[in-house]
Amino acid sequence: MVAYNRNVDDSATNIKSCMQKNDAGTSLNLSIKYKGKVIGRIGLHYIDKSNNITSIGYWLSKKEVGKGIMTKAVNVLCKHCFEELKMTRIEIACAPDNHKSKAIPERLGFKLEGVMRERELVNGSILTIVFTPSLLNKVIR
Repeated sequence: MVAYNRNVDDSATNIKSCMQKNDAGTSLNLSIKYKGKVIGRIGLHYIDKSNNITSIGYWLSKKEVGKGIMTKAVNVLCKHCFEELKMTRIEIACAPDNHKSKAIPERLGFKLEGVMRERELVNGSILTIVFTPSLLNKVIR
């Protein structure tokens, strides 16, 4: 979601698209503020109301990594998904070598279900392998 924002026009297009999807209820896109500054984003890539499942994505400024901010944000969003949106399953996709990102779902009780080979195109050309844990509603604390 961040890789495609290379200039002001890209950002404006992205923000407009996020607002439209939020209004339609097909996804949820939020900013993370800390000490008065926007330091990251978190959201639901899609909201599948037919199957009551969703997928969380997140990004955080490198300066703010390691402070527990994203773990707290993901936990709050999971509770919202289960309690307010009535989701029964939440997924998070992480690159296998992104250890800090993978640690967040592990800390929150997500269970590894598999690796999807050549699943995601990054920066327009590079295919990655994605680590996919999930959390079921009955597991939430």
